[in-house]
Amino acid sequence: MVAACHTRYLVRPATADDLQYSGKVEIRSTNSIPCFDSKAYIPRPEDLKLRPMRLVKVNIHFMQNPDSVENYAGSAAIQYAHDLVDAINHDLETNAAMNLPVGNETPVLPTGYRIELDTDHPNIFEHPDRDLYFYVHRGANANLYSKDVTRKYAVHADSVINIFLMPHHPDSIRSKSYMNGATGITLGYSIKVAGLYESGNPAYYFSGVTNHEIGHALGLSHAWQGDPCDDTPNHPNCWENTGVPPCDGPISNNLMDYNPFQKAITPCQLGIVHRNLSRISSVRRKLLVPNWCALDTSRNLTIADTVIWDHEQDVTGNITIQPSGYLDIRCRTGMAKGAMISILPGGILYMDGGYLHNSCGEEWQGIRILTDNKGNTGQIFTSDEGLLQDMMWKMD
Repeated sequence: MVAACHTRYLVRPATADDLQYSGKVEIRSTNSIPCFDSKAYIPRPEDLKLRPMRLVKVNIHFMQNPDSVENYAGSAAIQYAHDLVDAINHDLETNAAMNLPVGNETPVLPTGYRIELDTDHPNIFEHPDRDLYFYVHRGANANLYSKDVTRKYAVHADSVINIFLMPHHPDSIRSKSYMNGATGITLGYSIKVAGLYESGNPAYYFSGVTNHEIGHALGLSHAWQGDPCDDTPNHPNCWENTGVPPCDGPISNNLMDYNPFQKAITPCQLGIVHRNLSRISSVRRKLLVPNWCALDTSRNLTIADTVIWDHEQDVTGNITIQPSGYLDIRCRTGMAKGAMISILPGGILYMDGGYLHNSCGEEWQGIRILTDNKGNTGQIFTSDEGLLQDMMWKMD
């Protein structure tokens, strides 16, 4: 029988003597151009393993005519709100392949985000209001751009997307030239969507138009008009194939185009969304449920080769850098409460402008340096822009 041999390590917290750098250590990376590039935020499978699903908080408001039944109420409103959230999340979970351009090979990636009714506060509201209940999208009395209803009824407007479900005005519907179908508009973090109640159709019929407006709130532009993305081609934005140019070919199914599907979100669009939800300086980050604060050891990460983090992110597990591992942190990385980084002999942590901290007002454990019986040890290198903060083990 051959006895198994195990390498024994001396384990100690990292100290200031372990940092190999010159110059002043300060934060600069959070506003640097590399950390702003949306391409770096396109969700990769390894990124999605590091953190929980991004959850965007929403409230749903049913505007009602107090003089008649012109929107859902009571249990019907509650059920409709939950059905709509479920339908939107189903679309986000089952991201579709792009129809355009013809023959495209645009990757279909997991979106990495969902919406959730705000769990910290009341989240479904009914507002009988004869002056503000209606939506008019065209004509002399158009009010689609009016913020009166959102100013009056939006709740936690800086940290939750408020979705207002509004009927078209009955006088407008009587006009044969007025289109009373599903339509919407985004006004900051408030969304007005109309035409759902009149149709009588289930909520999933309107997941596309509502999700489209949520896309605007998260920073996405209309795709057909020349947005910043190379994978959303310019096109005539046809609603259907009419058989007549320019609408005589395949039509778009992208979320940010006008079409009956609105099911496809491209890698570039996802990069924009995740950049806006990840950067510590982004105002849209307040829209998220902060589910990255608690340590989750099921998301522990082992670095066994070269890994470069050139985007801001929040990591919920412990990190172990193996002897062959090289972790290069170039942007802000938030560590969960109590999480630690362990560097084995031969492993290297390089803070090339990176910023390690806890973004939840707590402390993470800090960095452990492991040394073997031959004196080989883990190493930390940092440029003059690197920063370590919020550690339980102070680097004296």
